[in-house]
Amino acid sequence: AEHSEAEAEDPVIARLERRVSEVAEEVVRASQRDEVAPAPAPVAMAGTEVLLTAGGRRATVIERKKAGWLVCELDGEASAEGQAYERKAIRRTHLRALLPNPEAPAARAPV
Repeated sequence: AEHSEAEAEDPVIARLERRVSEVAEEVVRASQRDEVAPAPAPVAMAGTEVLLTAGGRRATVIERKKAGWLVCELDGEASAEGQAYERKAIRRTHLRALLPNPEAPAARAPV
């Protein structure tokens, strides 16, 4: 990569170029060891519903469909139920509540 003389003398640019080289070398070494870096965990927004699958995986509800179908994003652990962070349609009857949502309004007893 060609740079102007001013860029070549800039210590910040030199530091960044060294860091880019270091990261590139780390990626090459990891690929040679057949390691795969885990995908970053998705950030759940306040008020999102998280349920458990039959196999115990967390499923974050993305969309509600007709006839009890939910589009969910699975947690970061791949299993027979699906890949890490896979989005799939699951019947509501195949999921169970994880924990009460502290952001949700409290249910009131009938008066």
